[in-house]
Amino acid sequence: LRITQPNTPDYSVNQVGIVNLSSEKNNADEDELFNLDQLRSIGSGDESFVSTMISLFVNLASQTIEQMNTALSTADINTLRKLAHKIKPSIDNMGIQSLHDKIYLIETFTEDVPNDNLKQLVDEVTFVLSKVIKKLT
Repeated sequence: LRITQPNTPDYSVNQVGIVNLSSEKNNADEDELFNLDQLRSIGSGDESFVSTMISLFVNLASQTIEQMNTALSTADINTLRKLAHKIKPSIDNMGIQSLHDKIYLIETFTEDVPNDNLKQLVDEVTFVLSKVIKKLT
């Protein structure tokens, strides 16, 4: 799969999210950050659809990272839950399995759980999303 986007470098993404840049080698621990099989299935193999969905995901994930960090700093748990709910389908469609349970925990977080747990969850989610964005751009 070869994907080009306006004002971004060319890159290729294989079935399990391994991004091959001409001068970059993959690390084994990053080989399965995401899996585009479900996205390709939804798009019936239409690679322009996949490219569009990747672009939309990058934008949504970038906004979500910023908004989650802001909500966490102000202890706005309701906003964190809404943000987790909003990005959950995109995470599932992008095959980011490592975040599935973490997003659910943020979405269903209650105030009787220590905030340190919430901070750790948000930090893990934003870290993985940042890695995925970096791989896709």
